[in-house]
Amino acid sequence: MPTSLLVAGIVKSVLPTLGGFREHRNAGGHTAFILDAARRRGLRTVDIGMGHYFYRGDVLVGGTRQMLTSLVSSLAVSACNSKAVTKDLLRASGVATPRSRTFQASALDLGLEYVDSVAVPVVVKPSRGAGGQGVTCGVQTVEELHDAWARASEHLLPSASILVEEHVVGIDVRAYVVAGRVVAAATRLPAYVVGDGRRSIAELVEEKSALRARNAYLRRMEIVVDQARLGRLGMTMSSIPAADSVTVLNETANLHQGGENVDVTTILSEGLKDIAVRAAAAIPGLAVAGIDLLVQSLHSVEGAVVLEANTKANISVHHLPAHGQPVDVGAALVDEMIRTAPPAVEDPTPPTARD
Repeated sequence: MPTSLLVAGIVKSVLPTLGGFREHRNAGGHTAFILDAARRRGLRTVDIGMGHYFYRGDVLVGGTRQMLTSLVSSLAVSACNSKAVTKDLLRASGVATPRSRTFQASALDLGLEYVDSVAVPVVVKPSRGAGGQGVTCGVQTVEELHDAWARASEHLLPSASILVEEHVVGIDVRAYVVAGRVVAAATRLPAYVVGDGRRSIAELVEEKSALRARNAYLRRMEIVVDQARLGRLGMTMSSIPAADSVTVLNETANLHQGGENVDVTTILSEGLKDIAVRAAAAIPGLAVAGIDLLVQSLHSVEGAVVLEANTKANISVHHLPAHGQPVDVGAALVDEMIRTAPPAVEDPTPPTARD
């Protein structure tokens, strides 16, 4: 089923049950949510260097630095920094993930051969990156690959390569795993508008942008319209979509590209949650992670694949959903730090020198 139809299904069947668009006048932030949870649990918080550390008395409980928590090992960070290594680890543990291959930026000719051999649309993106930058979906022709390769190359980080991945159609879901359980899940819909049979796409985008401007979390993330995609649909910004029709404006399900986060924690099937848990367990030292899945349905594991694991997944996605109920992921993180911390020492006796 095309992505546009899957998105339309969520917009029409799920969103009406969630109580409308949430404005979130005070955005807060990833680190602030964790610090607040630590203080509510009576922990002492100390800022040291670029990090925030939590103490129970003088016993270090845990900490966070630049969105990375003490619950994630350096080995996990290293593995997850490479999408290729992540995929190899997932496959070794029997977790389904799209076919892919990495190439040096100078090896466009090899990329062309690979795309020709797989004979399916592909996604082209940097092997390391965030925010959807440099990602092109649905690449099929030589011309499209040239354009996608150039876009990915513009956003390559040092020592990164270009990842060419089978384009799996589905709904994007971020499942946040803490110590073997999914504590929150959100689907991230790509930028879209709902037609009314009267206004143009440009007018509908303007209306949607005004709505996002009242949301303290989403207001800084502008809606990105993929003009080439509209062209493939036979549309322009002046086109007037039919009433109740859903027009997907770009194929990147990322909030920084104008997407919307929808809490589906209580909707997502237990089978899909189990896939997310197994994906986190496939990477050594990954006690907490944002696991990105593509699913055909929120209620079925059929066709579901794992795209990647994120050691620095922004919990604001779950605290500040555009639709649905907020989930206190910060509290789940701090509770796990407390659970795994060394016990407090009662009336410690100073050590004495041995003869």
